[in-house]
Amino acid sequence: MAALLAAFAMVLNHVVTMGQVHRSMAGQTLILVAGMIQLSAAITKTGTTKMLRQRISNTATVLIIIPITLTVAAEAGLPP
Repeated sequence: MAALLAAFAMVLNHVVTMGQVHRSMAGQTLILVAGMIQLSAAITKTGTTKMLRQRISNTATVLIIIPITLTVAAEAGLPP
């Protein structure tokens, strides 16, 4: 989040142009990050995170989420 705010501040202060920003970002990366944000929001909104937190450790949660993430990336035609 801090990196996003810093990037936004750089654009607002005319340190970089929007054209430079667009050229510096890979489209596939943007799609993957946007998809993960939506997936995270859905998991949080449905209460799944509370259930996972109550039942398993953070490490186990990551091990559950990684295959989902890889599957979503593959379905979108993005590299893992």
